[in-house]
Amino acid sequence: MQKIVVLLALLVLTLTFTDCVRHKKGCKKNYKKIKKMRKENDHFTM
Repeated sequence: MQKIVVLLALLVLTLTFTDCVRHKKGCKKNYKKIKKMRKENDHFTM
C-alpha cells in the first residue's frame, strides 16, 4: 500500500515538474497543491 502512495507522489511530482518547465506561471500553484497532497499522504501512512 505504501509503495503505491510513494509511486503516485513521484508521478505527480514529475508531472508538475514538467508542467513547471512548460508554463512557469503555474509552478507555484502546483507546488501548493503538491504540499497539500503530501500532507494528506502523510495522514494516510500514519
